Amino acid sequence: MQNKQLNLFDLNKSDKLNNSTLFEVEATNGKMKRTEKIDISKNEIFKNCSTKEAIKRMYEAFWNLPHAAEKIKVISVKKASQ
Repeated sequence: MQNKQLNLFDLNKSDKLNNSTLFEVEATNGKMKRTEKIDISKNEIFKNCSTKEAIKRMYEAFWNLPHAAEKIKVISVKKASQ
């Protein structure tokens, strides 16, 4: 019997990244939008993310620290072209 651990970065199996590592994250603070390219193979914060949903949650967790001046909400995560 295999010992399986719950991986919080892997909750949405239907949204697997399929070996892609470069993604565009579009986010907003409610007033303006910004798009950021993130290479999850090179960025330590995202190294354990295996779904787009995990990238979204990690991005929001990073920017929405307690007592943050504004709330950041991810609008989309999509594969980016080189």
